[in-house]
Amino acid sequence: MATVPEAPQPSRKQGYTYGLDGFTVNKIHRADPARLRYLLLPQLTQGVRAKKAAEEEAKRIIKKPWTVAQLHHYGIKTNSKVTADGARDLLSRSVAGGLKQSNEHRVFESTRVAREFNALDTPTAQAQYSIDMFLRRYFLDENGKPEQSKTREPVALPGFDNRAQMHAAVEPIPGLVSESGGDGRERTVVVGWRDTGVGRVAGQIKREQRSMQEHTAKAAWDQLRRKHEDFAKLSKTPDANETFSFSNAWGQYIIKCEAADDYNDLDQTSKLRLRITKGKDGWYGIFDFGILSGIMLLGKSPEDVTFRVHQQQVGPRSDERDSESDEESDEHDIPTKKRNAPPKRSEAQPSKRLKKSASPGGVIYLQWRGQETGEKVIQVDPSNKNIGKLVFSDNTGMTFHGTASMSFLGSKVRFQGYKISGLGGPVTRSWDQYSKAAYERARVARWR
Repeated sequence: MATVPEAPQPSRKQGYTYGLDGFTVNKIHRADPARLRYLLLPQLTQGVRAKKAAEEEAKRIIKKPWTVAQLHHYGIKTNSKVTADGARDLLSRSVAGGLKQSNEHRVFESTRVAREFNALDTPTAQAQYSIDMFLRRYFLDENGKPEQSKTREPVALPGFDNRAQMHAAVEPIPGLVSESGGDGRERTVVVGWRDTGVGRVAGQIKREQRSMQEHTAKAAWDQLRRKHEDFAKLSKTPDANETFSFSNAWGQYIIKCEAADDYNDLDQTSKLRLRITKGKDGWYGIFDFGILSGIMLLGKSPEDVTFRVHQQQVGPRSDERDSESDEESDEHDIPTKKRNAPPKRSEAQPSKRLKKSASPGGVIYLQWRGQETGEKVIQVDPSNKNIGKLVFSDNTGMTFHGTASMSFLGSKVRFQGYKISGLGGPVTRSWDQYSKAAYERARVARWR
């Protein structure tokens, strides 16, 4: 390990203070000349990305207290009434003309920086401390020139959180390249010489991350399946003479849906749910499929569901009706104004004893409304195509296979449900919540 000279004792001199944390003026450290040039004269920075990064960082850092402190650090005289623009202009001109730092500053800062940097034992920690020092340590010679013999293999920096600045710093160095691999918080920057496999290492990081995510997602799903199996063991054995009813489906189901998983992150695949529960006017399904969520109206037949949809439209919340005028609308955007004739009561009226009503063959029919959860766009259904059914394996209601037309997910989306609880919970969403009026309010709000 490199020998680091002892740091000077903390003291005060000429209006500023210094100690093991460096010189400060009003608790603001001195920026070295290269740093000042980077922030105050970004037009001189090489590389498009580097120039943009410098401009954005300058907007964040350069304020009057910081500028005045730098003037004081470098012994540039100014008066107390100087404006923010005046102080910045004075400092910029001084930087352009060449700054001189005191020998005391230079010795102290180099001692402190060397001590702190050499104490760091990983490339990531070193890059977090100073990108410039990291690059000098692994890729540059004493004069700041490229030296490929120093580090022949790419260096990965897991956990390094300033990737944009690293890419910008690497860009102007001849032969040196950087790439990022992986996604989200695990995204990792890799730095190395061209033709040494930087892209290969970045790709491997992404594959390993994906493999880990798949393993974690599978473990989470397996745990939920065990929960389902434990719950099923506690349920009664199916009675061949007992018909399936809505009460058998009452509860919460975990959902497996490949069509939704194509849109969801891996950590969402074990979070898809459907709650089947009873409201004042019938049975509902509250669903969360990750990319898509909403509410289902449930019935013992397609006619039953159609009647319930009609009842929702002509119910007491008249301000939320899907159609009140003869104006036309885009079928692919918002509901049409025309109202379908209500089904005859004799054909579609739901039983007043829904809990006792049997679904032939263990089938529950549905129509849904909802929204895409990314941009919160309500998926309107002007042609009443958002329909489907749940086919239960037996009269215990433990499992089902579902098929439904689900907007952008597809017209014949298949999904499976496995019950993990007999508690359906309250009806926490409403049909009106995803109506044409709600769509219009959300659309207007997005453009404000």
